[in-house]
Amino acid sequence: MKHKDIAKKNGFDSIEENFFFHWCNEAYENEIILQFEYSQKTFELAGKTFDTNGNFLMHPHVYTEDFLVYGINSLYAKPLKKFFRQVNDNEYHVDIKGTFNKYGGDKEFSINRKWVMQKHGIYINKIVPDKLFEKTWVPECVFKYTEKKKSFKKPKSIKKPYLEFGTVKQFIGTHKA
Repeated sequence: MKHKDIAKKNGFDSIEENFFFHWCNEAYENEIILQFEYSQKTFELAGKTFDTNGNFLMHPHVYTEDFLVYGINSLYAKPLKKFFRQVNDNEYHVDIKGTFNKYGGDKEFSINRKWVMQKHGIYINKIVPDKLFEKTWVPECVFKYTEKKKSFKKPKSIKKPYLEFGTVKQFIGTHKA
């Protein structure tokens, strides 16, 4: 089964969203975050456009976020601040990106993030799960997925395979006061 098929089966657009969901679930179970949801909230950035005669020219432009994370336990705020920046109300709006995007989604995301901030006052955090896992932990199900798929190809940007990254328990042990 291909990565995208696994993600779709679980209701996500990508395997990275699926992996991040499991990261959030472990963070929630270990009281690192207060709550999270697969949001899919849509922001309208520009409405339909018409010419001076009232003829339709362009469709509206919208942006849809991936996740909403509520509250980060203060014990873990420092190691997570690189990934979760807060602008308002202890809510962290998240867009998940892979390490490689052949269609230039990062360029579009950068513009959309600025536009959402300007129009709605909401900062969208860009999270690349491989980078998050390297600095925090890898969810247990991702370990299992990696062990099961011996041919699992890791992105070139990651120097070590997932199996060398830490677990949530190791993260908690390292950062607990």
